[in-house]
Amino acid sequence: MPLFEIVGVTSTYLTYSVGFAFMTSEKEDNFTWALQMLLKLLEPNSDMPKVVVTDRDTCMMNDVTNVLPDSSAILCYFHVGKNVRARIITDCKVKQNVVVVDGQKKIVDEEKHSKLVDTIFDAWEKLVESSTQELYAGNLLEFKDACEDYPKFLHYVETTILKPFKDKLVRA
Repeated sequence: MPLFEIVGVTSTYLTYSVGFAFMTSEKEDNFTWALQMLLKLLEPNSDMPKVVVTDRDTCMMNDVTNVLPDSSAILCYFHVGKNVRARIITDCKVKQNVVVVDGQKKIVDEEKHSKLVDTIFDAWEKLVESSTQELYAGNLLEFKDACEDYPKFLHYVETTILKPFKDKLVRA
C-alpha cells in the first residue's frame, strides 16, 4: 500500500510533516482525495501551497492542477535524477563483447558500460546544475553530444523533462 507523504518547507529550508495518507494505489482519484483532505486542513488558515514537488507522476501533476489551481507542480531533483540514471542504464548500451568461458557466456564490456553511464549522467548533472542561461545553453550542447549515439534516451529526456521545463520558463 503506497504511503503519500505531505511535507512543508520553512523559509530556512527546514522540512516538517503536514500529513500522511495510505492509498490503495497511486491513481488519480486517490491523489485527488488526499489533496482534498489537505485543503480541508489548510482552508481555515488560508495558507495554500504555492509549489508542489512531485516525482514526475502524471496523475499527481494533473491533480495539483485540478485541486490546487493556484499552485505549481515542479519536479523533484532527486527523483528526476534517479529516473534519468535508470533510463541511461537501459537505453544507452555499449556494444558488448560476449565470450564463452567454460561453457558460460561472459560479458567483457561491463566496465565500458559503467563508464558510459557515468559520462552521460555527469553531463546531465552539469546541465541541471547550470547557474545561468548561458551556461545552460552550453551544457545542453555538451549533454546532447554525450547522448548523440542514443536517440531514444535523448528523446525521452527532451520530451519528458526538458521541454515541459522550458515551456514553464516561457510561461512564467
